Amino acid sequence: MTQKRWFFFRKQTYRYFLVPGFVYADSRDRLWMFNHFGEFGGAIQCFDMRQRKPIDLHIEGLNLGSFFPQSAFEDDQKRLYISSGVQHMGNSGEILQITDQNAVRVFDGASLIDSTNADPFNEGLFVGPGAFHQKERKIYFATQRGIYRATLQESGQMNQPEWVFKPEIKWTSEQLAVGYAMAYRKLMVTSDGKLIFLTKTSGIGIFDGLNCRMLP
Repeated sequence: MTQKRWFFFRKQTYRYFLVPGFVYADSRDRLWMFNHFGEFGGAIQCFDMRQRKPIDLHIEGLNLGSFFPQSAFEDDQKRLYISSGVQHMGNSGEILQITDQNAVRVFDGASLIDSTNADPFNEGLFVGPGAFHQKERKIYFATQRGIYRATLQESGQMNQPEWVFKPEIKWTSEQLAVGYAMAYRKLMVTSDGKLIFLTKTSGIGIFDGLNCRMLP
């Protein structure tokens, strides 16, 4: 398992795991473990909970130096997605679909650059955590502009996202980059279709499809 720690150095791990920043257990009983090192990229590790042994990952199309994991989730076909983003002297973000040992980008935050905005730092979306809405068959994901959603095609590709709403929340600086840290920590969808989002400093929000309210 390879992960990038600093700008010039790579470290190879064989017999131990890094302490993860967050984890995700998928429908195949694989435990995915992620780290985010700000501008220095990220790390991804995987453990087979059935066989009780590490999985040696060599994911084609995944550059750990530009990988900034924010969340992992699955769709109704049990396909795994990872949202990735960082704000470092500009915005960057993407959503990747992981199949076996391949990573395919299904959304690029640069595709939503506002062409009418003359700001030189107008560089698309800073993508945060995401979640799959089974009733709508849409992926919801957080950004610096608020929450977006996109219909998921049968192939697993995403249609062009649409802006949904922007809650009033506080943002704090990122210690490992020149910019803000992602203010959204987690998104999830309840069985009755409500979107729940956890923020870093502003508590929990609930979106019922029409209105958003923050819990006191």
